[in-house]
Amino acid sequence: MRKRKRRRGKNKVIIITSLCLLLVFTVGYAAFQTNLTITAKGNIVCTPITVNDLKTNITVSDDGLHKDIYREDTYVYAGANPDNYIYFNNELWRIILIMGSNLKIIKEEPLTTPMNFDYSTDRFSNGKYCSSTNSQGSNGCNLWGSVNEAEMAGASYATSFPYRTDNYSYTLQGPNDISYINDYLNNDYYDSIEESSKKYIEKYYYDYGLLPTMVNSSSYNINDLLNQSRYIFGKYLVSLPKATDYIITSTYTGCGEHHYYSSETCTKAAAKQNWMYDSNHNLWTINPTEYLYNGQYYTQKVAVISKDTGGIIQSNAYQSTPNNYVKPTVILTSEIKLCGKGSTNNPYYIYEGN
Repeated sequence: MRKRKRRRGKNKVIIITSLCLLLVFTVGYAAFQTNLTITAKGNIVCTPITVNDLKTNITVSDDGLHKDIYREDTYVYAGANPDNYIYFNNELWRIILIMGSNLKIIKEEPLTTPMNFDYSTDRFSNGKYCSSTNSQGSNGCNLWGSVNEAEMAGASYATSFPYRTDNYSYTLQGPNDISYINDYLNNDYYDSIEESSKKYIEKYYYDYGLLPTMVNSSSYNINDLLNQSRYIFGKYLVSLPKATDYIITSTYTGCGEHHYYSSETCTKAAAKQNWMYDSNHNLWTINPTEYLYNGQYYTQKVAVISKDTGGIIQSNAYQSTPNNYVKPTVILTSEIKLCGKGSTNNPYYIYEGN
């Protein structure tokens, strides 16, 4: 009897030990699989493709990569959910555009807290574009960059703002300092990006047009908006999406080219066919907008993608309680090669091999 009891005790130990080892191996394998899938893909044999290879798989009306009919050698991922996911900086981003051999990508999830586009009055100067008179008080200024940075970078800078009222237009000098959101993204946020990812970010000229007042939007189609007077403020590493990025990523045609400003019925329908639409967050764009009030244009409004309507709305650059979120955009260098398929489960990732 004693021998039998002792043997049973040994069996229990063996069983418990086996179960523990099985659990360790299971957890370890799961962790290995996750690591293999996300961070060690460079070790998997893949046939890398170039950015130009992506251009061979275009569609006309479905979700996917579309040829941009307005710009040379430009392609846009459009529709409700195209396969444009890319794993970058150890997180999911999505490809907005192919511009030549460069990819313009946007972070899939916004930064965790809402923030202002600009300081309240820090960039104000009497008689200039950014001033308390032109911003109706302490509402900030809607320009992303500064004259100083443009001059340092050798970039052109437009000071003529095409106000569209009868017999009313004038030229004003821009601010000497960059906006709050520009400062944050190109310093604190950029510093937080992993060094292994920074090497793939290209310092790029960001230009953007002054969106016409919503009152007159019906006069402007997409091509007009893309060719608006551009205000170039030097080269930046991190930026915001353009309003036109959002407009052209929808495949909706029910309301014509003016779906971005039309009735709420149109904007909501267009948003359902637009992967850039975020139903949980209002999102800043880089575009200043003309704001007409009692016959006077003011300079504090910025274009925002609305979570409620799916359209483009205006928001003060500075708010006492911020309620607009940020999805950073970057331009990837042209020499990258990619692996993956662009889906959520198998996103593109930058090939690290030779």
